[in-house]
Amino acid sequence: MNRSIAICVSFVLAAGTTGGVVTFEDLTVGTHSPLVSDGFLFTADRAENGIFPNNGPIFFPGATNGTHTYAWCGSECGDGVAQRITASHVSGEAFNLISLDAGNLLQRSTPLGYRDGMTIELIGHFEAGGTVTQSLVIVEDVFTTFDITGFVGITEVVLFAPATADGNPDPVIDNLVFTIPSGGSLAVLALSAICVTRRRRK
Repeated sequence: MNRSIAICVSFVLAAGTTGGVVTFEDLTVGTHSPLVSDGFLFTADRAENGIFPNNGPIFFPGATNGTHTYAWCGSECGDGVAQRITASHVSGEAFNLISLDAGNLLQRSTPLGYRDGMTIELIGHFEAGGTVTQSLVIVEDVFTTFDITGFVGITEVVLFAPATADGNPDPVIDNLVFTIPSGGSLAVLALSAICVTRRRRK
């Protein structure tokens, strides 16, 4: 492959994907859904959710960057039915969820703090139909980075923390890493055509 073709290919690949990280640092503490952060819209089926500081007398010390996290009431606000948070890109485009940080919002000593067996469940809805799921097992008082597998080409991801055998722990998330196959596709096709044309003329 000569230098001009190599450069052309690298442009095509770069045009094919964009990405970023949802950090919630662009919002103020106390903001509730529906909210938009770093290009993502977060909605909920109940009102008990929002932006929290990463420290305090009952919070475990924890966001992995900056000062803000996104947390919600697990199951106690809905008589044992878990509150569901839905995240989607504001453009409406499909995206790939790569990883996120998650933990327990409150310490075990509080009524809604960490409980053994705490999880955050994820459901991704594919653009072409169907779903993919993953269960994140929360480590007590540790903000853990979870690699997300198979959430590729989804239009939204639903997150919820079901009740455990002995309580209703409140979850918290931060740093959602995502990529978006470019809107892209036409630009990629155009660049590919240019590459082919240039190659044929040589």
